[in-house]
Order: sequence, then structure tokens, then C-alpha cells
Amino acid sequence: MSLLPIPYRLGAIGSRNAAVLAGSLAALALGVAVPQAHAAATLVDNLSATPSGNNSFGGLSDTDWLAQSFTTTATDYILSSVTALIGNTNQATTGDYIFSIYNDSGSGGVPGVNLGDILSNPVTSLTTSSAITTTASPLPLTLSPNKTYFLVLHTSGADDTLDWYSANNGSGTGFPTNYTISTNGGANWNTVDNTGPDQIMQILATAPPPVPTPAPLPIFGAAAAFGFSRRLRKRIGSN
Repeated sequence: MSLLPIPYRLGAIGSRNAAVLAGSLAALALGVAVPQAHAAATLVDNLSATPSGNNSFGGLSDTDWLAQSFTTTATDYILSSVTALIGNTNQATTGDYIFSIYNDSGSGGVPGVNLGDILSNPVTSLTTSSAITTTASPLPLTLSPNKTYFLVLHTSGADDTLDWYSANNGSGTGFPTNYTISTNGGANWNTVDNTGPDQIMQILATAPPPVPTPAPLPIFGAAAAFGFSRRLRKRIGSN
């Protein structure tokens, strides 16, 4: 017996069997788990707070840096957006402001390793009070569960110009958190403190979806696929 060309043999299946095949494939598809969308999370947020009487940490510069901490919960996160209320109070005309994310691996839980500079822009782009948001490269940045990180602000070439506005201690989602100051360009940091005002900022992230795993094949789908395959073999064999 000679085998017929594939297109001819499949053409002999007929519309009824084709419908069974379509139903079988649909049933088989139900046996595969579909990844879920990333879940959004707010790690810290006090953007709606009124700046406190202390108003801000001022005079941030190439050497005077300020860091405010935030903490993740029991899941991995992908950093998606960072917003902070800062100002070019002294009207500097040169230099850049820089936001970075640090871990807390320094002695005593101070900023340790710079995980990435997430924003660097000219200070002339700031007003005296600007809410700055970044979703720029190198975001997204993956954050580990149950870890503390720092959002760090400093300048490059714009000494004694920036203010990072603060709110009353403890107001907003995820606060109070620790802050600390470096007076030598991040080489050393003061002891962390959570008794002062919190810097005004918002940090948003997404939780990665669960890894998809094959689900059990539905009984109906498996039976339909098996029955169809037997009929298909008999039809081909009869030809």
C-alpha cells in the first residue's frame, strides 16, 4: 500500500472530524497554566503629605548626600517608578542631580552598594519645589524580599543647591523609615535614624508573576484527543 501525500490524507478527514480536532486542541490548551499579570505594589508613599516645619534637608551637594530607606515584603519586586519632592532652592545654573538605589550592606545598616543610578538630570530642570518622577533606565531593578534599600540623592557639579522636602515622621504608606547623611560623597554615613522627618517620596514596584507550571490534562480533552487519533489512523489505513 502506498501512502498518499499528506495534504490529501488530511483532506479526507472531513469537516466533522476537523471539528473534533479543533475541540480536542482547545481542551488540550486548557491543560497549560497561563502566567498572571504583574501585581502592582506601593512600597512607600507620602507624596500627599504637607512638608513639615523643618521643610527639607537642604544644601545637598557633591559631598553632602541624603538617603531615605524603604523595605520590601516577602516577595521579589521589580522597581517600576520613583518619585521625590526636591527643589533647586539656590537656583544653581550648572551641574546635575542624581538619584540612586543602594542596598543596606554598609556597617550598621547604612547604604552599602550602589545598585544603579536611576536618574541624572540637570539641576536647571528643577523649580524651587518639583515632584520628580523617573521610570527611566536602568529601571526595572529587581529587589529581593524582606530587604531594606535606600533612595540616595546627591549632585554632580552643583554644590549646596538641592533640597529634599520632608514630612512629619510616620505619615504615609511604609513610613517611618530610616534616613542617614554622608558628608564625604558616600564614603561614610552617619548612624541611621528613624526619629526625624521622612523625606517625601513614592516608590512603586511590581511583583513578578508566578512561574507557569503544566496543569493536569483535562479528562475530556485527553479522551477526545485519543479517540480522534484512533479514527484518524483508521481513516488513513483504509486508504
